[in-house]
Amino acid sequence: MYLNKLKSEQKELFLDLCIHAANVDDKFSDQEKETIQQYCAEMMIPERFEAKYSNEEVLEKLKAISYKNEMRIIFIEITALVLSDNVFDDKEKAFVDKIAELAELTEDDKKKIINLMKELYVVYNNLSGFIAW
Repeated sequence: MYLNKLKSEQKELFLDLCIHAANVDDKFSDQEKETIQQYCAEMMIPERFEAKYSNEEVLEKLKAISYKNEMRIIFIEITALVLSDNVFDDKEKAFVDKIAELAELTEDDKKKIINLMKELYVVYNNLSGFIAW
């Protein structure tokens, strides 16, 4: 949704972050892979499913080059990714919490975004049901 607002280096680092997020629960789902493919198309960067940097390096680099609004975009999109397979386990929650902290979000902000993303997926599913792929 908002990834086109990121700079080139942020896009590549965000892709690494997505790869780490998708692997955090040791289950890189087809839906997560599809979401990453959509993200790459939106950012107009080549697809890849191997991270260039460790998660810690990615977070450090993103924090160094990103403004608060960019970190909020990253939080929203990472949240969408981890929720895309309808599983939100403790490892994924901890991962999202780390990004929320980096983005300097309050607990209320974090909960609000997670709930909004869940609602958005319900709407998407209802629309897909209507279309009946």
